Amino acid sequence: MKQLLNQHLSTSGDNRLQNYVDRLVAVFNAKSDPITDNGAKLLPMTTKLAGQAPDLSQRELEVLHMLTTPLSYKEIATALTISVNTVRIHVKKVFHKLDAHSRKAALVRAKELKFLDDGY
Repeated sequence: MKQLLNQHLSTSGDNRLQNYVDRLVAVFNAKSDPITDNGAKLLPMTTKLAGQAPDLSQRELEVLHMLTTPLSYKEIATALTISVNTVRIHVKKVFHKLDAHSRKAALVRAKELKFLDDGY
């Protein structure tokens, strides 16, 4: 792949494409460990969570704590003064980071990782 990019780099006349190919070639030339660097993003979430807790943003933590209540997304949005769509986005990110597919599973996982108290 690196050879093909280099060949294209020498024959391309488009500056935008040339810049993109330059960046791709630079990535191939970079010496990195795929497990500890960006390659870890490609691993299944369960593999990443096995060694450490995921990083949740402050807003994701707030949304997570709101998920412990029986409030709907609309009510959570009102309480946090954000849109319902923004709540959905944060919930989706929280579910992904916690490797959960439901509200209950996310809360169980968050409790395991000590993001929530035992009584949540």
